[in-house]
Amino acid sequence: MSTMMRTDLPAARLPGRGQDGAPGFFVGFARRLVLGTVNLLMVWQQRLEDRACLEAMSEARLRDIGLTRAEARREAEKPFWRA
Repeated sequence: MSTMMRTDLPAARLPGRGQDGAPGFFVGFARRLVLGTVNLLMVWQQRLEDRACLEAMSEARLRDIGLTRAEARREAEKPFWRA
């Protein structure tokens, strides 16, 4: 009895993959959705941190970056989802 492999059989397809073995539409869409959501959460977190830092800055530092206390306060009071 021989242990040769058969090469005439079609390749096994994985769920969510196209004919060529590349990720199918749904897999690509889900990946983009997850990465986009993670990216958005990171942007929001950075805004929260930046605005908290801006609010805590001294008058001298605000002057160095060209902002008044009122402008800094206005920016710091924005919700994190607003650019």
